Amino acid sequence: MSELFVLQTPLAELILRAAVIYFFLLIVMRVIGRHEFGQLNPVRPHPPAHHI
Repeated sequence: MSELFVLQTPLAELILRAAVIYFFLLIVMRVIGRHEFGQLNPVRPHPPAHHI
């Protein structure tokens, strides 16, 4: 069971890979966000129903 938790990859490589993926996703989300969210209208929830 302890074999699952042994790092096969150096820690520096894991950190570098995580940072590259993070920044890639951050840039993609910003580019997509500018195009998509500029066209969307804000969603307004329905007012609560009044019970008599």
